[in-house]
Amino acid sequence: MGKRDGQRGGLMEGSRTRRFVWALPALMIVAGAAVDLTTSPNFSAIPLFAAAPLIAAPFFSLASTVRTAGAAFLVVLAIRAAHGTLGHVVPLTELLTLVTVSALALVINSVVRHSNEQLASARVIAETAMRAVLPTPDDRIGGLLVAARYEAAQADEFVGGDLFAIVDTPHGVRLVVGDVRGKGLEAVGAVAVVIGAFREAAEQESSLEGVAQRLERALAREGVRRGGLDSVEGFVTAVLAEIPAGSDVLRIVNRGHPEPILLHGEGRLQVLAPAVPALPIGMG
Repeated sequence: MGKRDGQRGGLMEGSRTRRFVWALPALMIVAGAAVDLTTSPNFSAIPLFAAAPLIAAPFFSLASTVRTAGAAFLVVLAIRAAHGTLGHVVPLTELLTLVTVSALALVINSVVRHSNEQLASARVIAETAMRAVLPTPDDRIGGLLVAARYEAAQADEFVGGDLFAIVDTPHGVRLVVGDVRGKGLEAVGAVAVVIGAFREAAEQESSLEGVAQRLERALAREGVRRGGLDSVEGFVTAVLAEIPAGSDVLRIVNRGHPEPILLHGEGRLQVLAPAVPALPIGMG
């Protein structure tokens, strides 16, 4: 309950922060107008007006940034006209400053939008590649009902290196759930290597330990091919499981992965901790 309450509190705080940021440009304009209208004409609140489009630039759309800059300009223009100082040098300089800052805000907005588009494109590529590497398994495999779901820990995260696969083999139904070091497209490539090696080894190896050793060798070859950090630090945490045909036996090999949880028919949960801890695949 405490963790859930903390997550809810974090979401509420994030929502309040976003609302404040969205309201801040308008608050800057209102504050600037209040200062200009309640102080001497010799005192300028132009920094508050100039701050409005600059704040809007990285968070708002291009149209909203233009509207914010236009609103700031019109308010300053109206106040200076009301004071009867519109034709003086200082008010004209203030308006020119505001126009210059607004133009800079539009440039910033354009750069941010371009970066966001590149980020979104990279995310779509990574997600598409992950869906190709980790296709949704059939609902029934080897007489077993199967369900799988892949979901990133955070909505704005790149696709990570999580993996799963399940196959029906002469030795029974075999499956793997794991996590490759790293994230993004490089992790997707490592996932493809591990999944490919698992599908082949699961058919050919007589034991789960043999399957794990095949994955170890495949990951080692991939690390040598890639070079760099992967050649010395590439690893995968994984749980391999096997359910022989017509049996209620579950065999598990855990290579450094968080313990799986078995849900019994009556609703009881059982953590399947390994009797002998083992290193992740790639570190053996």
